[in-house]
Amino acid sequence: MSTLDALVQIIANGVKDIQSKSAERGTPWPTPDTSLSPESEKLQSGLAASTAPVIAAAWQLIATLKHPQTYLLDLVLSSFLSGSMSVAEAAYVPNVLRKAGTKVGLHVNDIAAVRNIDAGKLGRILRHLASRHIFEEVAPDIFRNNRISSALCTGKPIQEMLGSPINRWDGTNGVAALVSLNGGTIQRGNALLTEHLLDPAIGHSQKLNEAAWQRAMRTDLVLFEWLELPEHAMDLHLCSIGMRHGFFAEQPITDADVFVLWYVLHDWSDKYASKILLRLRDAAQPATKLVVMDIIVDYMCHDSGAVADISGATKPQAPEPLLPYADSAASFTYSLDISMMCCANCQERTLGQFIELLKSTGWKVERVCCFEPPLPQQLICSPL
Repeated sequence: MSTLDALVQIIANGVKDIQSKSAERGTPWPTPDTSLSPESEKLQSGLAASTAPVIAAAWQLIATLKHPQTYLLDLVLSSFLSGSMSVAEAAYVPNVLRKAGTKVGLHVNDIAAVRNIDAGKLGRILRHLASRHIFEEVAPDIFRNNRISSALCTGKPIQEMLGSPINRWDGTNGVAALVSLNGGTIQRGNALLTEHLLDPAIGHSQKLNEAAWQRAMRTDLVLFEWLELPEHAMDLHLCSIGMRHGFFAEQPITDADVFVLWYVLHDWSDKYASKILLRLRDAAQPATKLVVMDIIVDYMCHDSGAVADISGATKPQAPEPLLPYADSAASFTYSLDISMMCCANCQERTLGQFIELLKSTGWKVERVCCFEPPLPQQLICSPL
């Protein structure tokens, strides 16, 4: 069977399986034209494992069919999608279109008037997004929400958002805030990543204030410190980030049964993560457990089985010709890793990197507990 045939078969069989499971749950699989609802969102979350190989195969089919040069140019220019999404969120487009309804849509002149933004430029941005199924252009310069763009709605009245822009993300699921953050503030470091990594002076640095983002912003401040400056109140509120304190001080609790690190280590390079882990190791008793809850990045190759002796560490691999781990190939984990690199020299880690980091600080990984997204993976560790 050819690669093309194999990919098409994975997609066809996977879609048939998804439709069957959807029917069993009494909810048809949603399309971009389907309104958001608790039932459809629950269905998509519940069948994430089933959709992963289909999505991975679809991406691989696109990479197989496209000319290499076209494929590369498409990817490098896709960086502008994040800026376009951030503009649409800042212009309150999803909320404006939500108020207008989904039947006929709204002319871009009326959409742009809400935030006094150039209508011609906004129209081009919305058309860019519509080409990737975010919003829909129902007639020339007339746009409406679809299921995907509706996920950016904050649910707040337009007048309330205009009166208090800084509070527009309060009480939401955080998706609009994350789009604004990653399409704006965090994205700035990406533009200078090449220049930064090739800099012989600080390209190898692990310091939090010597990342590509600091170069772009022309600051020596750590991102968290920069956010706390009064003039950056909007960004701080957007992130809902408080400063990280106490990780490097001596751990005052020395009789704990369990220490838990919830999405902590990915905020620090190995240099600083080691200090955190050493503090906990110094305070641990022989029976103390350390639970590390974080993203585990898969290698994009077939594993050698080096971690087979760790319970739960070996994942089932995807069928040929897919990349080894369909769930990872279909996720944004690797983009998030580069984002972490850009903003503070921190990182998401592979299981091998976690094992080495923990071992160097006196911890042994006993088992790995894997869960469906959005729950993080867990590494259960004991003192060496």
